[in-house]
Amino acid sequence: MDRIVKDKWSPEEIAGYIKKHNIKFVIQPSFQEIYYWIERKQIKVTAMDLTHKMKLKKKEKKESRTNKMPKHKEKSIHLRPEKIDKQEEFGHWELDCVEGKKSKTTYLTILERITKKYIVIPMKEHTNECVGNAIDILEAK
Repeated sequence: MDRIVKDKWSPEEIAGYIKKHNIKFVIQPSFQEIYYWIERKQIKVTAMDLTHKMKLKKKEKKESRTNKMPKHKEKSIHLRPEKIDKQEEFGHWELDCVEGKKSKTTYLTILERITKKYIVIPMKEHTNECVGNAIDILEAK
């Protein structure tokens, strides 16, 4: 690792040199691996020896949408009967809450799947109680 200290090579340059000249190691180091070795003090190079210090973030495991369980399993949209998905029958409504990006105003939205009739009711807050009140207002009308 004299190249880093004396010649001011970056880990990217070292990894590229190793690959270009087909230098073999037990584990072929990538530039990320070289940075990790430096951070873990596994090689005699410090962050001060680097011209540019790259901070490596540990990758976060992202849950895929298919593996993510809904809050209310018994009410999941994925568990509805197939006949509803076919959209051959009037009267199947979808309900959702939408919050404005800038205004933070919340709306209850209700959509009938065949006719695409769309009802929007403004709410005070994004809570279950306000959803119940909005539905009561709709029923009263």
